[in-house]
Amino acid sequence: MFRVFVISVLAMTALIPPVRAQDRKQNWKHCRDANPDIQIAGCTAVIQSGNDKPRNLAGAYFNRGIAYTAKAEYDPAIADYNQALLLVPAFSTDLIFLIRRGIAYEFKGDYAKAINDYSLAIVLQPLSADAFNDRGIAYDDKGEYDRGIQDLNEAIRLRPDFAYAFTNRGVAYIKKGDYPRGLQDYDWSIRLMPNYYPSFECRCFARALIGQFDQALTDCNRALSLKPNYTDAIGTRGFAYLRMGKYDLAIADYDVALGTDVNNKSPSWHKRFATWMYERGLAKEKKGDAAGAVSDIAAAKGLDADVADENAKWDGPAATAGK
Repeated sequence: MFRVFVISVLAMTALIPPVRAQDRKQNWKHCRDANPDIQIAGCTAVIQSGNDKPRNLAGAYFNRGIAYTAKAEYDPAIADYNQALLLVPAFSTDLIFLIRRGIAYEFKGDYAKAINDYSLAIVLQPLSADAFNDRGIAYDDKGEYDRGIQDLNEAIRLRPDFAYAFTNRGVAYIKKGDYPRGLQDYDWSIRLMPNYYPSFECRCFARALIGQFDQALTDCNRALSLKPNYTDAIGTRGFAYLRMGKYDLAIADYDVALGTDVNNKSPSWHKRFATWMYERGLAKEKKGDAAGAVSDIAAAKGLDADVADENAKWDGPAATAGK
């Protein structure tokens, strides 16, 4: 299930200095590029030039941190956010440096440090719905669902039209096994943002859990119509087909999902990859492909030793599917 962190990268344009030379202009242009490799090279050139004020250098470190995060290189990203925070100790720019570092810690799987950063952001800005949203995700990913829901409640109280927070709270409710509340939150998120594809993918997963298979497929296909080749939706649709007993279709979707972004170093991506590999193994087992099943399941457990237990927790709704 997709999770939503809320960060306005464009806020950093305020830290970009005026242009005084062509090479400097080019370096800053690259430092803002959407391609992370180009961005890293441009920001590194800006930093090494030593020609900017501390506040502007903080922007270069920040942007390079974003690029490293996009490449799932979290240690250098965190080091850059640390440097940015040293250069701008007042945690200005709407706490964006601090929250971004928290997100990098969370993607790395260091939930305690992520929660510390979000908590400090909340102390400094108690009305930050974004900080409550992100801390709620961290608690949820840590398995502390009630604390996560509490933070997401506060994010929604502060910003009643916060569609991302509704989606994230829905994920927490689903993990708790409270399917009606989870589905209700996804519904609200979709009402608020009708083209927000992650909410459709999340609702697809929840509906597949409770046996609403036609609706689940409709949601996954809607997510894919909004974002073609959306890997999470493809993998989740495979899960729906698996629950339906349509093993060939499930395997086809898992094949596609497992063929994308194979070099991603994110712990959360590894867990998803392991889940899809394990579930493809289950589908192959059902089809009588014992060798293929053993291979996939072993590979999945090599990526995530807990994948079988994680998968088993969703077995409860299967027994009542369609009832």
